Amino acid sequence: MCSTVVRTLYWSYWANVFYILGMFGYLTIDTLTYLHPTLNNTFSATIYIFLSIIFVIDAILYTIDWYMYAVKLREHETDPIEYRTELVACIFLHLGSGFYFISSLLYLDRKSTRLNSSH
Repeated sequence: MCSTVVRTLYWSYWANVFYILGMFGYLTIDTLTYLHPTLNNTFSATIYIFLSIIFVIDAILYTIDWYMYAVKLREHETDPIEYRTELVACIFLHLGSGFYFISSLLYLDRKSTRLNSSH
């Protein structure tokens, strides 16, 4: 196997690791906030922001993996770029992770304004 192919496989590996970490993180924080409603809201909102950043990194890693596999590893530069549907999937992955990040920021803002108005 060519050494450049081996290096590109790591992008997909790390993207999957980040995805699994993010999903376990969401499962954990959602379970904790369900079981302990008195949990500090600012703490949980901060965790949501951290988890959304993990999904943004995950989307970036998947896009790098697509680029390396579909564009960089073509036999000839004149060959057409393959796997264009995966490019569309990467675009939607970026949009979704960006919306996750924005919603987590809005969640923190909502929690902090609710805490400030109650005092």
